[in-house]
Amino acid sequence: MTDFVFVVITYNHQSYIIEHLESIKYQVEKYANGRLIKLIVSDDGSKDKTIQLVKFWLASNSQLFSEVIVKSDGVNRGTCLNYTSTWEFIDSEFFKITAGDDVYSKTNIFEFAEGVSGVDILSGAPLLLIDGVVVNDFSLNFHLFAGARIYRNNFLARLEGLSVINTPSLFFNRKIIQIDGLVDFINQYKVVEDFPMQIKIGEAIPEVQFVQSTDVVVYYRRTSGSAYIVKNDLFSRDKKSLYEYLLSRKTGCLGRLLLRNRLFCFGVQNKLFRLVLNLNLIPYLLRLIPCFVHASQKAAGVSIGTHQEHYMLLKRRSDAVIELYENSLR
Repeated sequence: MTDFVFVVITYNHQSYIIEHLESIKYQVEKYANGRLIKLIVSDDGSKDKTIQLVKFWLASNSQLFSEVIVKSDGVNRGTCLNYTSTWEFIDSEFFKITAGDDVYSKTNIFEFAEGVSGVDILSGAPLLLIDGVVVNDFSLNFHLFAGARIYRNNFLARLEGLSVINTPSLFFNRKIIQIDGLVDFINQYKVVEDFPMQIKIGEAIPEVQFVQSTDVVVYYRRTSGSAYIVKNDLFSRDKKSLYEYLLSRKTGCLGRLLLRNRLFCFGVQNKLFRLVLNLNLIPYLLRLIPCFVHASQKAAGVSIGTHQEHYMLLKRRSDAVIELYENSLR
């Protein structure tokens, strides 16, 4: 049994995958301290050089890990199946599943992850990575901390109402991926894996223990290649189906009205109209008032600090690896 498992989900990530792997290498070399680390890379039929780059990188770095698994058969099954297919290989109490375009920060991920042993879900605070620049989005983190406070006793209500959850920053207790029916439920969908997973968690564990930290563990990359942009039709279909699922299980006239309204607003293209017509905004704002100071202080505590410097270090290392790869092809 290993001590920690890194799971990397990839799809056409050739522009980012080496940065991601170099961020894992940094974590292992600096903080592993004798821990047995497993690496799992699961590719969803990439059409670019993602897997070639992964294998080239592993040729020089596989010794960092007690075990390496690369799943790649060239078939595109969708994000959800690619995501859940890795769970059978997770044999440690502590693990992290991240897309191959995001980057691990300089924070000691192994120590941070140990905090999930006493809770169900542990979340870091995100910094965005946009065109090579680490960005602190105060609004994102403000609503992240506000949602954690407002819905601290009802995780499912957080999913039904307005709230922000940054999936790349989440760590799950291992018991979460063992919830009966979770895999089958997620696999009903194509590209949206986080929302169905969270819904099922909320149903299976009535009082989810969710802890929101100010520590930054992942730089969340925003690109034009994100699934909700590239596969917009599939993304929209999944989200609509999930709202309909929530509605089918909701009791109470007010709750059903708000969910129907949220489903309606999801289909509104104009952002301003979508905001004005969203009835869910009213209860959210009312609940936000008493925790405004708390969320503001917590969001202000999320600092860029030396994270940009750390990312530039990873970028330089990544560029060197890619240069070597390109020279090997000549």
